[in-house]
Amino acid sequence: MNITSLKNKILNLSKVWLLTVLICAPMAAIAQTNSSPLSDADMNKVMSWIAVRTSALRLPFCYKDSYTRPITAMPGRVADCPPSYTNNGLTCGRGADTISAPSKVADCPAGYTNTGVSCFRGADTYAKGCTTIFKKYECRPGYTDNGCFCGRGADSMSLSNAACPAGYFKGPLDRCYKNCPEGYTNTGETCFKSVSTLGLDSMTCRPDERKDSTGARCLPGTGGDCGPGNELDAGLCYPSCKAGYSGAGIACYQKCPSFLPFSCAAGCAKDQSQCIESTFDMVSSVVSLAVNIVSLGQAAPATKAAKAATSASKMKKTFDAAKDLVKNINDIKTVAGAFKDQVDLFATEFADNFEVWTSPEIAAEIDRRFTPQAAFEIKRQWGIRHFELMLEADGIKTAKNVMSVAGVVDPTGVVDVVNAFTNPKCSPDTPLPNVQERSFQPRPGPRPGPQPGPQPGPQPEPQPGPGPQPRPFSSGGTVYTGCGYTYKTKWARDTQCPGNSGTSVWVSDGVDERTMTREQTVYVGCGKTFASKNVRDTQCPGSVGTSKWIPDENSTPTNSNSSGITVYPGCGYTYKTKLARDTQCRIGSETSVWVSDGVDVSRMTREQTVYLGCGKTFASKNVRDTQCGKDEGTSKWIPE
Repeated sequence: MNITSLKNKILNLSKVWLLTVLICAPMAAIAQTNSSPLSDADMNKVMSWIAVRTSALRLPFCYKDSYTRPITAMPGRVADCPPSYTNNGLTCGRGADTISAPSKVADCPAGYTNTGVSCFRGADTYAKGCTTIFKKYECRPGYTDNGCFCGRGADSMSLSNAACPAGYFKGPLDRCYKNCPEGYTNTGETCFKSVSTLGLDSMTCRPDERKDSTGARCLPGTGGDCGPGNELDAGLCYPSCKAGYSGAGIACYQKCPSFLPFSCAAGCAKDQSQCIESTFDMVSSVVSLAVNIVSLGQAAPATKAAKAATSASKMKKTFDAAKDLVKNINDIKTVAGAFKDQVDLFATEFADNFEVWTSPEIAAEIDRRFTPQAAFEIKRQWGIRHFELMLEADGIKTAKNVMSVAGVVDPTGVVDVVNAFTNPKCSPDTPLPNVQERSFQPRPGPRPGPQPGPQPGPQPEPQPGPGPQPRPFSSGGTVYTGCGYTYKTKWARDTQCPGNSGTSVWVSDGVDERTMTREQTVYVGCGKTFASKNVRDTQCPGSVGTSKWIPDENSTPTNSNSSGITVYPGCGYTYKTKLARDTQCRIGSETSVWVSDGVDVSRMTREQTVYLGCGKTFASKNVRDTQCGKDEGTSKWIPE
């Protein structure tokens, strides 16, 4: 190797090392900072969810999910044939059979012998006392008195006087022949049963079954031809597919979502014109559109073009500035810091316009589930992932490879994000993962972004006008229990869970309860409520109870809704107010009439089931069934 080649090799290795420091260190510092509201694993789950939902809403094609299922059997079972018959499909068959049944001579009357032609009795004489004029000795019946002897001559009678024993009958030549079992015929010395074939009418099923159309099989009386939990397809039974899937033989395929309703083989599209049959074309077109979205070329359809253009312009400037820094790596400290600043600016701009580059629905769901600071940080994290995707789309392969080697890509979920765009699944209704927001140090400065929507759990009515601000309290303070929850204030407990009087002692272990989320798990033991499970387990060994934290202080009693008021349906829920529906679901005009049946609405829980029918919404299923007479489904109650 000459000196020039060696110099070039060393220079290239140096650039790779510098690029590792330049790209990985700033990105890791931003993405994996201790100020994250979620653990690394939980953040990855949320990032993957955003990717799946965004790709599903923004790409014109998606791939169906599928799974296999076993073949159970043919429908039902073969019908029953009469005893000794076998079901041969459409007939009941019985084969020929012969059993031994030897004949015997008939039994003559007592004292006679069957000679084959007659019953014969020989002559007989016996001595007795001699009869005189003074005394007479009688002979036995049938004998003649011959003085000193009694005599009987020989005798013969017809075999018709002979009889057969039980189990036999008299046949030709007055012989006795054995009675054969049912279905057999006596042939002299054997019992014979001939071949027999019966038709479908001879087949029967149990009382709880029914015959199929052929009459040769028995099907379940209820639950379809294959019974409960199974379905019939092309003459065979399979386990029923799970909800949202339809079966075809041994496979269950995901049904197409409403916004991509046209089924095209392994995928779904908007209509026939967009349903491309060629697998190569499908893949290439999806990837092309994905690159367009990743490169900020396509915003959410519902956004205004001006807002998207302004946001895209800002982010492209920061992205281009970061790329330019890669080309100048002479001063690594200056470049690394500047690169981090550009990524930070990009991520903040992305978070400020999150609904533009994902969708209003995705943004609203994040705002609903997390505190404002946490929601903003999660949106920034998505911006960082998007920045990395742009590096990939822009062809900066070296940067991507270096990030992967340095462990920045996979741990932050970028691979899952890429897969969601290049291999989009038909899963627009994928729920936001159940992750736990943790205490964190928010980034310096104001927290841009929308305010959160209502949190899960019992929801208090807002108090009109300004009220006292929440204040932290330390260990030893009293908290209030009821309905499976722990309330910071007695006012909140009595308003949301009236009729309860329980209290507990709060053990914060340094946790600022103002950073705790609504319905965050707290731990119960020894008459106390602990913010930390470890502290509870240490102070109260063996305790296993938990509760849900309700932080509200500014609560006022909720006025009960009476029957006849208007409620607002949308997104599978029924909202008490139009504002709640239009904010959390979509702006719409649908309404329904509320029938409370005396139910106090203020005591109904969030997502409690309500019942639909006759254009009304009922608090009680019994009232709906009585007044309406038909079931039009259910909904979930959203009180505010």
